[in-house]
This record gives sequence, C-alpha cells and structure tokens, in this order.
Amino acid sequence: MPTSPGVSRKYPQCYPAPRKYGLVIGCVDCRLLDDLVRFLDHDNLTNRYYQATFAGCAIGVCSKPPKPGARNKSSKPPGFAKWRGTLVDHLKLVLKLTKGELTDVYIIEHTDCGAYRLFLDRDYYADPSNPDTAGERADHAHYARVLAEDLAGWFESDDAKELEAEIQETNKAFKLVPPLVRGFLMDLRGGVDLMFGTNPDETGECHQ
Repeated sequence: MPTSPGVSRKYPQCYPAPRKYGLVIGCVDCRLLDDLVRFLDHDNLTNRYYQATFAGCAIGVCSKPPKPGARNKSSKPPGFAKWRGTLVDHLKLVLKLTKGELTDVYIIEHTDCGAYRLFLDRDYYADPSNPDTAGERADHAHYARVLAEDLAGWFESDDAKELEAEIQETNKAFKLVPPLVRGFLMDLRGGVDLMFGTNPDETGECHQ
C-alpha cells in the first residue's frame, strides 16, 4: 500500500486550507477509518482536529432527519434528537477547549452507507452494474447541507451567546466566530469529493 495518500487517493484542492482547529463529523462505518485519517493528514489537520461520529453522519444529527425505513417497522427508531443534542454538546466543549479557535468543520459523508439505506429505505446499489450514484450523492449533499445550516444557526442562538458570555468571564476580549463548514463525500477507495464549501464556485464542487 502506498504510504503517500496523494499517490493513491484523489482529494479536492479548491478550498482554503484549515487554519487552526477542526471539528470532524463523520460516520461510524469501520471500512473507511484509515482513509479518513489519511485525508485529514493530507489537509494538514494531524493532531489538531476533534472528531464526532454518528451512524450516517449528517442524516442522524441534522434538524430534518428522515423517518425510519418502511422495511424496518419492527425496529426501534434511532434517537435522532438525542444524537443532535450530543453533537451540540461536543461542539460547545470543543469551543471551550480551543478557546474559540475552531476555524473549520468537516462533514464527511461516504458512499454505500448502511444508515442511509436503512433510514431512507433506499438501496442505491440494488443494481450493482448500474448504481444510482447521482441519487446517492444528492441525498448525502442534502442532509450535509441541512447540518451545515443548523451549525450556522446555532452560532446565532441564545445557547451560543450564553457560551460566549461564559468564556468572556475569563477572557473579556473573546468573540465567538462561526467556523467554515464544508461537506465531503468519500468513496470506498478513500477518494474524496467536495460537495459544498467556502470557495468562490457557487456550486461548491471541485471541477478537476
């Protein structure tokens, strides 16, 4: 296996590099853990990111989660509200630990996600010879964007203002600044595409 991720993986380059600390929101899928670390290392985030993982990544923690899959009526619905609360708790803790120097949030979705298949009751790979990759990408982009909007909204909330006031008790000059939020989609070879971000391209996509 090549040791250089740049040799064996395709990574986007059309967005500003992360500046200080990052928060990485990802999936629990065990197949891509090493690939995720490689990508973050490539983006110069080694030893300066905090990580929160949830089944399905954005779909389980955004404000518009789907209803449980129709084929799974006998199972207990996931506790989406609790998951969202957990993410906010992590975000607040990270802001305290970094003294507000959280400059970047990476939402990293991945293809062939079992949680998406279950929660949406949709199998993008029902026909392996002709998978619905466009529909899969659109769904991941949708929920990741909703989560990004939720995060932006939180920084305008009373909860955020209370946290800012708490930190200002020991640091009067402190100002809570929203981080840059980007959405990525990782494939099963560990390659990464930017679904949306902060570059000037209005679509948020990298055209390589």
